[in-house]
Amino acid sequence: MHGATLGWPGWHQQLELWMRTGFLSQLVDRLLAGGFTVCLSADHGNLESIGIAAIQDGVLAERKGQRVRVYPNTTLRNRAHESTGEAGKVWDSALLPEGFFPLFAAGRGAFVTKGDKVVAHGGASLDELLVPWVTIRKGDL
Repeated sequence: MHGATLGWPGWHQQLELWMRTGFLSQLVDRLLAGGFTVCLSADHGNLESIGIAAIQDGVLAERKGQRVRVYPNTTLRNRAHESTGEAGKVWDSALLPEGFFPLFAAGRGAFVTKGDKVVAHGGASLDELLVPWVTIRKGDL
């Protein structure tokens, strides 16, 4: 996912190539033959995003995600927000840890070069928040 630079079409092509090698299906077959139940998941979902504004703030951000950037204080976060215009969305909440000031990319945008397509995560869209989970048992296939 992290290397997908052509959006969903590029990601699907990479997945198809990976599946053709048969590594995953062979592994699942061996585990099922050994009596295991196989569960497949991911650590997060992903979203095809379009670049809305590349933020050039060097080491000022503590986390430099394509969908969200985190700053140690409101001054740095607000400066980055001003540089994005309406492309960035500030979220302040008492529920966030102390010293955690996020700037989210608006809509389905990403903090990359304007117009570039990426497959990214870290934002608050349903695509990124829902985590896939598949359970495979002997006889399911």
